[in-house]
Order: sequence, then C-alpha cells, then structure tokens
Amino acid sequence: ARGGQTRRRGRHPHSPYSDDMSRTSGERGGGSNWVWLILAGAAIVFVLSAAVVVNKTTNKSADFIVQQKLKLQKDGRDRAEKGGVQVGGSGKAEPAGKKKGVKVIADFKVIAEYPHDPLAFTQGVEYKNYTLYETTGSFRSPSSVRIVDLKSGDVKKKELMPKGSFGEGCTIVGENLLALTWKSKKAYVYNKDTLEKKAEIPYHHIGWGLAYDEGRNVMYATDGGDHLYRINPSNWKATSKTTIKMDGIALREVNELEYINGYLFGNVWHKPWIVKIKPTTGEVVGVLDLSSLVQKVARKHVNRGEDVLNGIAYREETGNL
Repeated sequence: ARGGQTRRRGRHPHSPYSDDMSRTSGERGGGSNWVWLILAGAAIVFVLSAAVVVNKTTNKSADFIVQQKLKLQKDGRDRAEKGGVQVGGSGKAEPAGKKKGVKVIADFKVIAEYPHDPLAFTQGVEYKNYTLYETTGSFRSPSSVRIVDLKSGDVKKKELMPKGSFGEGCTIVGENLLALTWKSKKAYVYNKDTLEKKAEIPYHHIGWGLAYDEGRNVMYATDGGDHLYRINPSNWKATSKTTIKMDGIALREVNELEYINGYLFGNVWHKPWIVKIKPTTGEVVGVLDLSSLVQKVARKHVNRGEDVLNGIAYREETGNL
C-alpha cells in the first residue's frame, strides 16, 4: 500500500499521513506460489490465488486497454452463453486474452486474510523461508525495515531508517535485505536475519520498486517513470534501461516489484492491477485486475485517497502470491 506525500508532479505514491497509514496485504497464487498484495487503509493481508499476470503521464491509455479487454471478455462470455456467435471463425467465444497484445485476467481467489499493522505504510514485501519482510515509508516518523510474523501480524524485528529517508521497495540478495529510498539517492543493506544495517550505498535514481533474479544475479528497479533498470547488485550500477510498455504504449508508475519464474510482477500506482512484465523488453504481457478486491476493502475501511495496492511477494513452496 502506498500513500500520498506529493511526489514529483502531483501525488507522492507514499503516504501524506506517513505513519498513520494502514494497509492490507494480499497474497495471490498461480500454481504453487504466493503473492502478497498490500492495500493501504486496511490492516489485513490477503492471500490470493489467480492465474497471472501503460502510458505516459496519466496511464489513461492503459486504463482504456484494460477496460476494453475486460469488456471483450465479458461480451465473449455473453455470446457463448447465448449459444451461437462465431468468433474468429472457431464457433467459440474467444478465450480471455486471446486477442492480440496483453492478456487481462479478473478472476482470482482470496485464500486467506492475515492481520497487519495499520500504522505501517508498506512499500516493499518479501517472503522467504516462512518469513515476511517489509519496508515502510514515512516522513513524519522514520521509515523502517521489518520482520513480521505472518499469522499474527506481530513485528518480530524492526530497524529504523535514517531520518529523512523515505523507504521504498526491497528485495533479498543472498543473506542481505536490500532497500531503496525514494529521493535520498541512497540504498541500504541489512542482514536479513538480524536487520543490522551493514552498508549505505549511493544510488543514482529515484527509488520505487526493486526485485532480484537470482539465476542471472541481476536486480530490476523502477523510478516512477516508465523506466525499468537492470542493476548490478555488487555495485548498484545500472547496466541497462528499457521502457515499460503495454500494447506498445509506455506505462508509468510501476511500483513494488517481484521476480517470479522469468517475469516481473508489479503494482501500478493508483491502479487496481498487478502487471506481468517481460524483463528483457519491458513489455507488459499480462494484467491481473483486482478491482473487486479493492472495492471489497473500501466497503470495510475509510479510504483516504492514497490507500492503494502495494506489496507483492511469492511463496515458492505453495505457488501463491
């Protein structure tokens, strides 16, 4: 989840209320992996099961693409139920996502809900060896890195970031938990078991999402624009940069990231989506539309305008998010 201190040109994807932010986390799965989604404004973690998964300035073109594809899928189902409309010469309604370009999915299952600290304005989430790691962002009080007990929501360990640092995405590399900051041009390295800070690294980009591909020993990062960076974890230098695109249109504000089986999964700031990105090209190949989850939570909790989905983690042993 994320909040709104004014960011760059408009809303900061982080909380204007900083520490008063609550959130909900959600897991979602596709096979045997868990995805943790975090939604500001609700102190809950959701576990979801789903087959998964943009544009300059406002992402309005991405909105149009997603809505049109959802409409096409609904129309196809309606035609199939009425029995008889031939689509593409096959005699069957076209399956979801069979149209050219990005595949959009709106079907998912909430497997479980867990408690979550309502004062934690979540920026990054990682899950490894039955442990949940979390970074929070705040200006009114220090940002933090945390180790959290999933079932109880209790914070088992917490380390505060230096004053003035707004915590952002995080990822695990080896025995370390790496965390970005928004505009401080710094990244922090922590021991993942003790959260002892081991290093403070210069980082020459705006910090948003961060993920790690262990097989290729490369990190991926976003900056709030439409850029996807490949980062060398040994020196934090960008080795390449590509544009994130949905059906050929640049997609901005891809937030928290998670690397899963060759793809990046990312929240989009102020959108109820998880996008699935091909790292080598930046092309969005899938979208999981979680509008119904956001609406469900909104009915239970007061939304202060910056309560959004943020935070994705993968549980490899189960195949859920």
